[in-house]
Amino acid sequence: MAVAALVFAVVVFPVGLVLGIVALARVLRSGERGRGLAVAAIVVAGLQIVAFASLFSYAVLSDDQRSDRAGVGGPRPGPSAQDDGGESGGREVSVFDLAVGDCFSTASEGDSVTNVTVLPCAGPHESETFAVFDVDQYGEFGVPYPGEEALFDAAEIGCAEAMPGYVLDVWGIPRQVTWFYYYPEETGWQYGDREVLCYFGEVSGGELAGGSLRGDAAALTPRALEYLEVTAPVEGLISREPPPEAPLGARRAWAAEMAEALASEADALAANTWYGEVSRLVDDLVEARRASLDHWRAAADATASADLDARVELGYSTLGVEIEGEIRELLDLALG
Repeated sequence: MAVAALVFAVVVFPVGLVLGIVALARVLRSGERGRGLAVAAIVVAGLQIVAFASLFSYAVLSDDQRSDRAGVGGPRPGPSAQDDGGESGGREVSVFDLAVGDCFSTASEGDSVTNVTVLPCAGPHESETFAVFDVDQYGEFGVPYPGEEALFDAAEIGCAEAMPGYVLDVWGIPRQVTWFYYYPEETGWQYGDREVLCYFGEVSGGELAGGSLRGDAAALTPRALEYLEVTAPVEGLISREPPPEAPLGARRAWAAEMAEALASEADALAANTWYGEVSRLVDDLVEARRASLDHWRAAADATASADLDARVELGYSTLGVEIEGEIRELLDLALG
């Protein structure tokens, strides 16, 4: 029995463990040989059990780390699209499996999301994915969880940069629509989750109107596309303006980025060739952009929130937005 226990401890360890215990008890009572084999069977079976338990725990943790994502903002849970009997054509997928261009809804409560229902963009839906990227592109992150604030900064930069390229014309985004993102939680971070997913949603949590927000380059003239490409960086920065309650340092840094982007935009607009009335208006816009730079640079150097607020307001008021409207009308672009 001791020999059989050792064999089973290697092949079928639960059986080996039981046989080893029984064999050891009999050897101790009878004084026969086999004590060493019985003890060895018990030890081998015990090690097998410990190894199995460790592997099982790792498998559970590995699965859990992909079980949900934390979200910033986003649509509030509404009627579940998963309970519509399939009439919407929806399919339930993991939030990790969403791709750029997917429209979806979720009935998850709270900020963590596990699964969503992908729906046709032509019908009602809560959200539309416009970017998926690795957060390491926007910061030097090690193995320890960097904390939510660091991830927020990286996610907002990445989403703001990606948005103009997806919609092409940000002035065409409905006023009640804004963007949100999902980011890695601490458990997932320890197992390599670095992905941020950016998506559009209705500000008040309602459903988006039918149709995708993705832009169609074929519907625009080459001149319009050129204008949108030049102005995209500033539009992206405006979309991620820090709230008034943000730290002064963060708001100053953003103002400095605005000044730099506006200077680059003005130079690019002036260097490109424009025609007719558009050419005259672009010259006026370049002049307005450059005139506003003093206010943005002063905002970047502000030592008090009140001073920064005043400078930012002046910066916006001198950007030449009314000139942009005239240019856009001539280029058949959205007017906001």
